[in-house]
Amino acid sequence: MFVNYNLKSIENGDIRVNIESANHDLKHVIECFKEEGFNLSKWYLIEIAAIESKRVYCFKDSDSHYVDMLIGENNQVTPNYFKNHDVDQYSLFEAESIREAIKLYEVIYNPIICKE
Repeated sequence: MFVNYNLKSIENGDIRVNIESANHDLKHVIECFKEEGFNLSKWYLIEIAAIESKRVYCFKDSDSHYVDMLIGENNQVTPNYFKNHDVDQYSLFEAESIREAIKLYEVIYNPIICKE
């Protein structure tokens, strides 16, 4: 599901995401962003999805940086990034931090970069 909600607005309670456990999940995700010192007003929730038993929340900031946050068993929050290997073929990998995930995230498949 594609959305466009500002994280600061979610934190302030101006916006509620009424999909299963999304509001609960987003509280944990917001804490992760705050722990790493990110300005919540620059970040937007842009997609909500599920992969197997995990819930996935995709975020984009005003500078077009991306990060995916997965909520797994025991409500564990982990930052993740996409790596593309072909057109419409990608894999999701866990990162040590949101900052690392941002650096490693590939938004668009680029065969020149992938061959290096």
